[in-house]
Amino acid sequence: MTYQLDLQTMLEQLAGRSGILEADLKPGIYLRTPRLVRIILIAGKIKECTITPKNGKGSSIFNEEALAILQQIAELQWTYTPQAIQPAPSSPPAPAVPPIAHIPSYHGIQPTTIPRQTRAVALPELRTWPRLHRLAFSLVDGHKSCNDIARLLNQPLAALLPIFHDLQSAGIIMLHES
Repeated sequence: MTYQLDLQTMLEQLAGRSGILEADLKPGIYLRTPRLVRIILIAGKIKECTITPKNGKGSSIFNEEALAILQQIAELQWTYTPQAIQPAPSSPPAPAVPPIAHIPSYHGIQPTTIPRQTRAVALPELRTWPRLHRLAFSLVDGHKSCNDIARLLNQPLAALLPIFHDLQSAGIIMLHES
């Protein structure tokens, strides 16, 4: 089965299931080369998460570090293969990767923070801003969270947090925790 979702929603969809979850990761802000994401789930819990280079060159990224990267990506095309995966009886149980509950903040800005415009911006001023700043600002309505805006723009949250910080520093938006 294939799904076009962010990691958190994908894991919620697979609650209690065991199997292998895979996705192709295109080069971008976090990684320079195409990568393959592979997550092993046992009873809905992540037992292993790896991001490996598709060309075999370079190093792989594992567990917590891999999850931190995946949490910043708005959506991926996931393929889920159900399997009856059991830990090897002779080996001690593998430590579970901590649940996804916290995405690192940027200057105190969390994914659930809700930006609100504080003043009107004249068109000549708006035209001087970088494109992504203009797009993010246009979606600030006092109802959408930073994470919602990242999804709508199909951008990793990590790319937008500095933008929200810039706009807040300029006094153009205010940020409220939801």
